[in-house]
Amino acid sequence: MFYVGIDIAKKNHEASIINSTGKLLDKSISFSNSQAGCAKLVSLLEYSKLFSDTFGVTSREILSKYPTPEDMLSIDTDTLVELLSKASKGRFGISKANEIQESASNTFGVSFAKNAFAFQIKQIIAQINFIEDQLEELEIEISTLLHRTNSVITTITGIGDVL
Repeated sequence: MFYVGIDIAKKNHEASIINSTGKLLDKSISFSNSQAGCAKLVSLLEYSKLFSDTFGVTSREILSKYPTPEDMLSIDTDTLVELLSKASKGRFGISKANEIQESASNTFGVSFAKNAFAFQIKQIIAQINFIEDQLEELEIEISTLLHRTNSVITTITGIGDVL
């Protein structure tokens, strides 16, 4: 049996999970007093352990297509393996797909407003992707401007055309 303790505050909460012997299972999770914070608490508790970076490229690709545990279970393993392999450039395969689906089958998931949480996760992933695309465009523009103006500022150690 697992126990979740939540320290409630006005703006941000802290949650920790312990097992029946009282051992802390992971570091505490901080989440805001909002719908987004609730989604973070509920949907990322188990999922956050599957990837070293929950919002890394591979994880974002999965979450954008299959944001809920039920979605992850609804696809066949081969499809998930193909998605993982492509997104991770061959780093992940069948073992990670099995780990994801095993975690999804054992999760307590979200039953209240599941569609709203799934939509919200997809929107957050889309926003992250959009911002990263904008940053890439800005870096290209900065590089172009610096090279066009033949700026001497880049002769200073530590200053270059990459942010």
